[in-house]
Amino acid sequence: MEESFKIDKAVIIIVNWNGLLFLNDCLTAAEQQTYENYEIILVDNGSTDGSIDFVRHNFPKVNIIELGENYGFAKANNIAMREALHKKINYISLLNNDTKADKRWLESLVYVSKMNEKIGMCASKMLLMSDPSIIDSTGHVFLSGKIGDRGHGEIDSGQYDHKLDVIGACAGACLYKREMLEDIGLFDESFITYCEDAELSWRAHNRGWKAKYVPDSIVLHRHGGTTKSSQALDQAMIEQSTINIVKMIRRHDSFEGKLRTSYAWFKMAISGSLEKMIKGHGEGGKPYFDRLKRLWL
Repeated sequence: MEESFKIDKAVIIIVNWNGLLFLNDCLTAAEQQTYENYEIILVDNGSTDGSIDFVRHNFPKVNIIELGENYGFAKANNIAMREALHKKINYISLLNNDTKADKRWLESLVYVSKMNEKIGMCASKMLLMSDPSIIDSTGHVFLSGKIGDRGHGEIDSGQYDHKLDVIGACAGACLYKREMLEDIGLFDESFITYCEDAELSWRAHNRGWKAKYVPDSIVLHRHGGTTKSSQALDQAMIEQSTINIVKMIRRHDSFEGKLRTSYAWFKMAISGSLEKMIKGHGEGGKPYFDRLKRLWL
C-alpha cells in the first residue's frame, strides 16, 4: 500500500455515555492505528461513571468534548463532525465506544475512499466481539423496504469480501468524506439514536454518492454494549428505532417502495395476530399495524 496517501488529516470520533468498561479496549486500539495523520475526539454525553477522568489520566492525547448531558448519538456526533469540518479535515471516521479496531482499520478506509472522488463513505467489516466468526455488519443495503446491515448474524466465510458496492455504512465503524458531508449535511438530530446512519446513507445514495465496503477494515463490536446495560433504555431505543424506520421510509422511499413495504408489514401483522391468538401471548400484530399507521397517516 502506497505511503503517500497518508498525508491527509483524518479524525476518529467516539461518542461515549457511561461506557467506562469499554474505553480502554476502544481507545488503546484507536491510538495504535497505522494511519499517520489523525486525531481522536471523544464526545462525552454527560457520563456519570468516571469516563472523563479515566480518559484524561490514561489517554491524554485524546481530545475530549464534554457535553454535560446526554444529547443522543446523532447530535453528539454532529458536534464533533462540525468541528472537524471547520478544521477542513478530509476524512471523518466514526467508531462506537464498545468496539476494538484492527490497527489497519483507519488506513484501509482512507485508502479505498481515495480511489474515486464520488466515494463518499466507506463501511468496515464489523464482527461480534463475543464471537468474531459472526458478522455484525458489512455495510448498509436495502433490506425488506428499508436500509439495514448486510450479513448481520451470519457466519463470516468471506461471502461479502468481493461484494464491495453497498448503499452506505453503519456508523459504528465507518468513514465519511468531508466533501460528501458538506454536500448532504450531517445526521438528522431528530433521530436521536438508531437509524440516523441509515437515513444519512439513503440521503447520500439519492444524491449520487457511492459507498464501498472495505473487508480489510476490521472492527470487533459488542453490539449495543451501552444500551444493553439498562432494560428500560434498551426498550426505549427499540421504540425509537421503529419510529425512525418509518420516518426514513416516508422521507426517502418511492411510492411503489412504500406500497411494497406496507404489504410486507401487513403480512407480518396478520401473522403476528394469528400467532397471538394461538399461543395466547406476545405483541401480536400491533407493532406492524402501528408502523402502517405512522407511514400513511
